[in-house]
Amino acid sequence: MLGLTNFVAVIGLGMAVAGQDLQAPKNPVVKAREFTIPVDNNVEVSGARWQRGGETIVVFTVREISGRTAVCGAVMSTGGRAGNSHIRLMKGGNVRAGGRSVMNNLTYFTPVASREDFPNTDLTCRYSRRAWQDSFAGEQELRFTHRKFEY
Repeated sequence: MLGLTNFVAVIGLGMAVAGQDLQAPKNPVVKAREFTIPVDNNVEVSGARWQRGGETIVVFTVREISGRTAVCGAVMSTGGRAGNSHIRLMKGGNVRAGGRSVMNNLTYFTPVASREDFPNTDLTCRYSRRAWQDSFAGEQELRFTHRKFEY
């Protein structure tokens, strides 16, 4: 008999092997330490195209909210990709602002089913441990680290 964890892992592996796209839940669960904001024109867009024909697109922003530094985002992955590569990619993600790292492990970003859904998506946010600095409002970038590679 499969435990719940093993069952979910088998189902996830089956979907990845079948090459199905990441599907956003109809009512995503937001944890207590997370909150959402609507997408607006003040976001950054980053991503990668994969050799197997897939792509990952990330919409993110670093904002001052209630006097604190918040990192908010959403992610969409489509096409051929290895089993857990999407989760590994986001786990190795790092958002930088003002030349400083403000958040690691971006697995909390809102999953989005398609490009067309981004304008109507709420970005999931978490507060950073870094205190807000005015320089964070300027240059913002997303980096992914996997083993020895950063991109």
